[in-house]
Amino acid sequence: MNDRMPTYSSQDLSTRLALWAAALSFVVRLAVVFVLGTWHVPADGDHWAFGYEMGRIARSIAEGRGYISPFGTGEPTAWMPPLYPYLLSGVFSIFGVYSPASAIVILVIQCAIGAATVFILYALACRWAGRRAAVIAAFGFAIYPPAVYFSGGIVSSSPLSVLLTAMTLLLAQVYRETARIGTVLSAGLVASLTALLDPVSLVLLPCILYAILRAPTSLATRLRVSLIAVIVAVVVLTPWTVRNYIVFGTWVPIKSNLGQELAGSLNDHVARRKCGESGPSVFETMSPSEKELTAGMDEVVLNQWLLKRALHWARAHPRRVLELSLCRAAQFWWQTDFGAALEQAMRHGGPLAKTALALSYPAILVLAVGGLILAYWQGRPVGSAALFFLLYPLIYYVRLITLYRYRYPLEPFLLIFAALAMASLSRYPRVDTPGSSYPNE
Repeated sequence: MNDRMPTYSSQDLSTRLALWAAALSFVVRLAVVFVLGTWHVPADGDHWAFGYEMGRIARSIAEGRGYISPFGTGEPTAWMPPLYPYLLSGVFSIFGVYSPASAIVILVIQCAIGAATVFILYALACRWAGRRAAVIAAFGFAIYPPAVYFSGGIVSSSPLSVLLTAMTLLLAQVYRETARIGTVLSAGLVASLTALLDPVSLVLLPCILYAILRAPTSLATRLRVSLIAVIVAVVVLTPWTVRNYIVFGTWVPIKSNLGQELAGSLNDHVARRKCGESGPSVFETMSPSEKELTAGMDEVVLNQWLLKRALHWARAHPRRVLELSLCRAAQFWWQTDFGAALEQAMRHGGPLAKTALALSYPAILVLAVGGLILAYWQGRPVGSAALFFLLYPLIYYVRLITLYRYRYPLEPFLLIFAALAMASLSRYPRVDTPGSSYPNE
């Protein structure tokens, strides 16, 4: 009889640890749902916290009223992108609109999505930072307070958005290594679906193109594959764009509210306030003649008018726009507003949850910056990551208020480089070598 203990390679061991991290992630998130009782979604504001605008649209779909405005006008809308409202409406149709059963089902699905994200994140981190840092990142994301909060604490599209983003970046990195056309087709498809959750995720397309251009293929092949990736994205986004054109008679690529977002951030009332202070609503800033002019406009026409108004103000006040944008950039990365998150944490988790949420973002940022610098110094393939970090926040630098949830889609990827920084500080032996096969980028 052979009594020898089985032996595992470092790769086998790290993969097993990543699976354990995914299991831990699921258990921790389920504990938040059932122990802290987050499935008791408040009914305040006609169940506003049950998915917010997307929840309202999902209710309309489930009740057979179609894709209509979340603000009670009864008119068709493109206020929010379609993927999450339709997914949520499916749950409502089976388990009841705004019912406790629907809340449990949705939150459990989000917990499973969080666990799947752990393993995808591990696979991506192996390529960006090495297996040792990947294991640290996997366990870190499993218990990271904001990640647990968004998966198990509230009904939100953020967990699915983060999972699809991680899949896109992983597929882009795999294509860079293998140059298999099927991989880039999958990357384009997943990136487009992510954009149908949140159009800010369109910045994933340049990340895919960057990976294509860095692949070990001829220039002609890179250009051809880049074109294929763009075509896939266009094909996926076209049906929703066509629907919007049929409904509104004008071009609305994904969502219609950019004009209102910018008009609320770029106006005289905001310019007189401190950065980050909320001011009057867009409609409260209108003159009587403007209110008369916009009366009767539908959602899309109104937002097009508001967009022109905001851009006109920005051209007239470039210095103030720059000042506000720099301030909001600082808030996005460092002084993120945790007000709503802390209120939710206090209701369900007490002072410990409040402290954990408040400290998570700045601590991870400091480590991630160090890890990103270290990854570049070690010759690791960090170009796509750096491009994602650069492009994703740009739209939030011109928004009125920087909410805590706006930075969350970046957190898993910041965790990867934070984990690399922590691994480099450890005295334990390494189980992987730097990505020396990649030139510095």
